Amino acid sequence: MKTVFFSTFLLINLLSFSQNQNLSRGFVFDGEPYLSINPNNSQHIIVAWMGWINLAEQFKIKTKSSFDGGLTWSEAATLPHIETGYSSADPSISFNRDGDIFVCYIDFTGTEPPVTGGVYVSKSSDGGLSWGTPSAVITTTYDGTKWPIDRPWITIDNTTGAHSGTIYISSMNLNRDNPPYRPYLSVSNDGGTTFTTTYIDAEDWYAGSINPLPLCSPTINSEGNFYGAYPSYVISQSLYAQSFLAKSSDAGETFTYQKIITHTEPTRLGDYPSAKK
Repeated sequence: MKTVFFSTFLLINLLSFSQNQNLSRGFVFDGEPYLSINPNNSQHIIVAWMGWINLAEQFKIKTKSSFDGGLTWSEAATLPHIETGYSSADPSISFNRDGDIFVCYIDFTGTEPPVTGGVYVSKSSDGGLSWGTPSAVITTTYDGTKWPIDRPWITIDNTTGAHSGTIYISSMNLNRDNPPYRPYLSVSNDGGTTFTTTYIDAEDWYAGSINPLPLCSPTINSEGNFYGAYPSYVISQSLYAQSFLAKSSDAGETFTYQKIITHTEPTRLGDYPSAKK
């Protein structure tokens, strides 16, 4: 009996360890991975990452799909550069109600000025095995020299409400030396073909000029309302740093706001050395 128990225990552990797989198999650098699961099929998983190609093509976004819960994976698909010499970064992924996949990413010249390029989104209708021609979401020219293309995050309204299928992509400034700093929201009502962009923050709810990283975390609730959380540090609004929540019930046309937290007690770096401040 003990032998049977031990053998079963060993088999379970071996099967558990076998789930760890090297998906990218890169030799130089593979970073900024993003994973998403099909809400209608938990066995369908897709992963995107920033993969090194070569000196001529720099970094490109690569993806792999699994249709059996991660046991096996497809060959890597690669998203194209918009311009020769560009480099890609920061992928994020979202499914729509029909099972189509949208991946958004940066494709640009890099962080040294003058910076050109933008955020782009591509669609896959075959589970992530191939990708359509990318569409521009927002480019570096949208807001002067703020280059509002950094850290794009995508979320899609998968409810049955009035704005079902609407695609939301938040981003922030890449230029850290050109205040004020504001979070951006780009919205598509035509399946990712075209986008319109607006600021997420507003008067009395500004992100401000002190913190150069006003990253917004977006989501959609079950009623189809958009929510975006972002940091703020504006002395005229509060002597302390704050976090705000923006809500839109009309696909980003207007926002209402509420305070999440006011950080009244300063934290020393040594208290939380691993915190992402």
